[in-house]
Amino acid sequence: MASLQPDNGLVDEMTPITYILRLKVLGAGKTYVRYEVNLDPGGWLPQWTCNFCVRDAPIAMLQGMKRRITENKFLNKEFKDAQTRLWHAQRRNNH
Repeated sequence: MASLQPDNGLVDEMTPITYILRLKVLGAGKTYVRYEVNLDPGGWLPQWTCNFCVRDAPIAMLQGMKRRITENKFLNKEFKDAQTRLWHAQRRNNH
């Protein structure tokens, strides 16, 4: 992705960033992830910043989510039961 060319100098204010995160359980231990981002920096940004936004930020966000979800406080019986019910319901709907 090429850097945006300088127009009136560096970016001082960005429009709000919107993103969509879709997760779909595929089976035991597998999840399909679709991550879409829409942003308009409104000016010039260095190449490394553009690269971080499109390449590194989604990976860092997903790694953080995985770390939080797998912490012991989230792995209680109710969560596991709900996850299992969801997986079985999706399998029924897909067949």
